[in-house]
Amino acid sequence: MSSQNSWFQNKQINILSLVIPLITISSLYFISAPDFPASITRIDPEFVCLLNGLNVSLLKFHNIGFTDSPGAPFLVLSGVLLRIVHFLFGSGSIIDDVLSRPDYYIESASYVLLIFTFFLMVWGGNKVYRSTQSIAAMLFIQSTLLISPICFYLQVRFNMDRISPLLVFVFAVYAILYLYDSVSSNRFAILSGIILGIGFITKFNFIVLTIIPVLMLPSFKYWLKYAAAFIVSAFISFLPIIDKFQDVRRFLSSLFLNKGSYGTGEEGIASFDLILKSFEYASQLNLSFVIISGLASVVMEIYLIKKKKEKRKRIGFMIGYFIAIVLIIVLASKNYKNYYLAPVLGLSGISLFLVWEYLNQFIELRKRLKIVVVFVLISLLSLPTLIKMNQQIALKKKNNAFRNETLNYIKNHITATDYLFLEPTWKTGAMVEDALLYGVSYVAGRNDFTPYYLEHYPRVLSFEGTDKPIKHFRTKDAKIDEVLTKSNTIYLFSGPGRNTKRLMNELEKNAKLVGMSTSYDTTFVNTNNDERLIKATFSPAPDQKKLIIQKTYCNNMEETPEAWKQQGLTSEKSFSGTVSDVIRKGDKYGSTFHLKDDPVMENPITSLELSCKFLQESEKNGARLIIELTNKDGNVLRQAVFCSDYSLQSNTWDDFKYKLYLTPKFQQVNELKLYFYNSKKEAVYIDDIALSLSVQIPNSRI
Repeated sequence: MSSQNSWFQNKQINILSLVIPLITISSLYFISAPDFPASITRIDPEFVCLLNGLNVSLLKFHNIGFTDSPGAPFLVLSGVLLRIVHFLFGSGSIIDDVLSRPDYYIESASYVLLIFTFFLMVWGGNKVYRSTQSIAAMLFIQSTLLISPICFYLQVRFNMDRISPLLVFVFAVYAILYLYDSVSSNRFAILSGIILGIGFITKFNFIVLTIIPVLMLPSFKYWLKYAAAFIVSAFISFLPIIDKFQDVRRFLSSLFLNKGSYGTGEEGIASFDLILKSFEYASQLNLSFVIISGLASVVMEIYLIKKKKEKRKRIGFMIGYFIAIVLIIVLASKNYKNYYLAPVLGLSGISLFLVWEYLNQFIELRKRLKIVVVFVLISLLSLPTLIKMNQQIALKKKNNAFRNETLNYIKNHITATDYLFLEPTWKTGAMVEDALLYGVSYVAGRNDFTPYYLEHYPRVLSFEGTDKPIKHFRTKDAKIDEVLTKSNTIYLFSGPGRNTKRLMNELEKNAKLVGMSTSYDTTFVNTNNDERLIKATFSPAPDQKKLIIQKTYCNNMEETPEAWKQQGLTSEKSFSGTVSDVIRKGDKYGSTFHLKDDPVMENPITSLELSCKFLQESEKNGARLIIELTNKDGNVLRQAVFCSDYSLQSNTWDDFKYKLYLTPKFQQVNELKLYFYNSKKEAVYIDDIALSLSVQIPNSRI
């Protein structure tokens, strides 16, 4: 009979352990609908994580380009999630599928992570119940996400902050187990070190939690084990971006030593006025957290006054908890964002349980009635989350409806033959191309995916800055002269916070260089959010009576022609004659073209075009064409062109051509230097170079 009661009781516990997770996950699924597709709702850092995660899925860790958080554990997780989604629902190569359906992969990966979160909550609840034999403990720890609006909302995002509350949840589970002596001091020291080490490399603000295990553990011996576990865990978590250590170090030092946001501003830890405002914001935006912390402070004071030795671990946890709150609010004061507080907000569940644990000794209610009280308490503390989410859902649906007006216009009026000229920005737009372009900005080795970008988005041009060459999707230099002279239509997307005027000026300057005039027409205005589509068209400019002549400098590597300095010659391979130029890591630069104070420079040089025969042993070479130009005012233009952008074949002589149009600022040339350089050991061979300068002759000579 007792075994039947035990079975029935366990069945009840198992059912109860599913209640809060099911409520949480179903609510998250419901509120997540307005957050997708991510390309029109939130691109920063979702698309950064997507593209870096794609590199991780290919084991190209060296191509991770985003390390500010530094976020390596989430990027590895995102790579795993992309592989899972591709295995279940993908087709073809993962690169091709992700880049052609980025919104689908972000949404699907987010839902896969949501399923994992459900099982994590069930696991944590059951673990806590087995240790405490308390249903209240199980329910309170599982309510962690519900009672914190920001921890709850982070679960519909696809970024580093999403897993912060989950890591804190796991830490809180083991903290409760340690409080109830279900794990030893030795095991808690190691486990907490591992969890917090991963958390620290996920997001630097996790550092504030490291004080808690120190205050809970009984002696220096365990502190050393905890520290060792933390260091080893953090080091292993950091390995995927170990080559970016100096970048992370610089960002981290500036983040802590400067008063401004993201490591900017004056030197100093923090501004006192901003710290006060930070405390004010934290209390206003986290009502349930303030209530729980207030009650926890009372319980802590009671424990301290009574000086009960058996409460030492609880006192240690609570002191560490409040130290962490102060530290994280001070850190967040530099540029307050509520999600910066996620590590301490994630401790709301365990703090609430410790308050309940103390008060429970004074509550004389039947077991089932206590469960009802617990659910009522969780419901009341979840009200701020419910209210906040309802407000956000209404606002998101409204904004999405507005943005869909722009999206529908783009789908119905911009054709496959039209170009898009976009500025990479974190501000969300109305097209997936805009979102991907921003994501590409934070990827190292972005040229690896150039063929895929050109296949799926062949008519997306990116603004790289004033007087810098326009590129195809931030990778390969665009043949802008061909685009403009063929009178193709180019659309520009304008919206709040976007400097579209700079893009218009850049188009006009490029058009003038090839004798074209530009006209603009605003074809669409979204009066709800001030988004606009601006259509640029091009036509031949009136005859300006300017003659362009070509001055060509050839180098067949067999002799020393005008303006060329031969070096790196080899007889191993050649296209014509007996020698060619070989360039590999460790060798000197290739043969160098150098022209200074030459009579040809008395007139404006409008463009230069290089052509040569090119042979590469492997596509993984680091060959690039280097152009260094100094104008008569001493301004320097340096252009590095990766040869791998040009889809050259391996082990066969191929044609390499590159043309650079010079803006008026750099047309008065004083010195010009040009050469090939290779940063890798895979050799490249150059032969039969021809460099042609387009020189503009003044009107008086016509």
